[in-house]
Amino acid sequence: MALTAIQSYVLDELRNGAEMTPEFIKLLVDDFMPIALDKKELYDRYTINNVPILRRPILDGTKVNNKVNNDFAGEIVDQKVGYVLGTAIKYSVDRTSYDKDEDGYRQAQGNINKFVVRNTMNDKDIELGKLVSICGVAGREVYIDKEGLEKVVNLPAWEMIFLTDGDGVVEYALRVHPELRMVNDKLKDVVCVDFYDENEISYYVEVESQEGSRYQLDNKQEKNPKPHVFNQTPIVKVVNNEEEMGDFERVINLIDGYDRTMSDVNSEIEQFRMAYMYFKGVKITKETIEEAKTAGGFEIPADGDIGFITKQMSDTYVENHLKRLEQNINRFAKHVNMSDPDFGGGDSSLANKYKLSALEMKSMILEVKMKTALLRQFKILTSAWKKKGIDIDYLDLNFIFSRNLPVNVAEEADENVKLKGLISERTRLGRLSFVNDVDYELDEMAQDALNDGFLEPEPSIQERVNINLDELDEDELTQTEEVNVDGEETK
Repeated sequence: MALTAIQSYVLDELRNGAEMTPEFIKLLVDDFMPIALDKKELYDRYTINNVPILRRPILDGTKVNNKVNNDFAGEIVDQKVGYVLGTAIKYSVDRTSYDKDEDGYRQAQGNINKFVVRNTMNDKDIELGKLVSICGVAGREVYIDKEGLEKVVNLPAWEMIFLTDGDGVVEYALRVHPELRMVNDKLKDVVCVDFYDENEISYYVEVESQEGSRYQLDNKQEKNPKPHVFNQTPIVKVVNNEEEMGDFERVINLIDGYDRTMSDVNSEIEQFRMAYMYFKGVKITKETIEEAKTAGGFEIPADGDIGFITKQMSDTYVENHLKRLEQNINRFAKHVNMSDPDFGGGDSSLANKYKLSALEMKSMILEVKMKTALLRQFKILTSAWKKKGIDIDYLDLNFIFSRNLPVNVAEEADENVKLKGLISERTRLGRLSFVNDVDYELDEMAQDALNDGFLEPEPSIQERVNINLDELDEDELTQTEEVNVDGEETK
């Protein structure tokens, strides 16, 4: 999404050599507040803290006013996040970049694995994907913890102002967040702003004055500004799509319509229990009704009549209306109704893939956007690692996403057998969903073959040359022989 006019103005000033000032901070924060409110409302909708039907007032105190919330928003987000990120992303180093340097490859992969485990990246990636799918955008900060180790943390959309270049790379960033502090002997929420650039982090706090609110450097910070160890701004912007829209944002009105219809029908059904009676040809008093409760009936003249006033409802009309609303919600949100009897069952995997095509298109966009963000994240990380002597090129990293779906293992195995000899073993094994590490699997297969006697242990150079120097006499040692060892000529 394009920068706002205020953001573009401040970014141009900073690029031209200006320093960040409290005036710039206030301009950016005031400009960002409406955007922050919109993003927070989307998140509150997901957490059921901002659902219109649950706030619907009772217009007539004598009527039933049921409030039924149908959590389409939660299901739409959770389905995509589980589908794309339910199976952990595989972080791997490109082996071909290390050519014959096997030790270098293993060391690089080992450093990546330690970072992934230390940061519980599967958990963080799922939560990041959830934030992005709800709000359309989120942030991730790279920082150094108290132990001097590299860590990452996710940042919600309603706290982040990104000043980016044309490719979406963050040049400057501001995190706007409330903090409970003691002001004039009273606890009060004050607005704190953390400003990030390529060299340091500056901490600002909002203060009140006679002229109004303004921002100043926070004197509670021991060091302000505080330098960081990275070669660029340690903030990554992650988007759901180029428009930065959440997954259910397009269908909010349809969801509200479904909630209203369901709530009204529910109220009507309950209202039937409070049905009114009519009396024909007889005058009924309160005393008569009270006596009828005891006697269990009314005495009426021959031409009189008593009955209930009921409201006729068309079940078919209501059901068709709800069905159409649900179909449109699923269609425009690219959501799949997994409870549909037509989905799954005995269908082939290919048939199910066609039914998942809309979800897959939406998921592929998130995958591409997250790969871009992860690449930028590791560009920041490797700049700090290089200072520690850990030399990893971020361009050598691969991020492999696997869809989280029920797997037909028998079908996979049958396909895998048919592919043997047609493609490389590495590619063939990589197509099996239950093989998490192809390199490990290849090593284990080689070890199994060795243990079963199908492979002979690799001979040493001495054995391959087949020379025993102890058995050679002096004349033979003075002779020159050319022996080919591993393709090299020696004398």
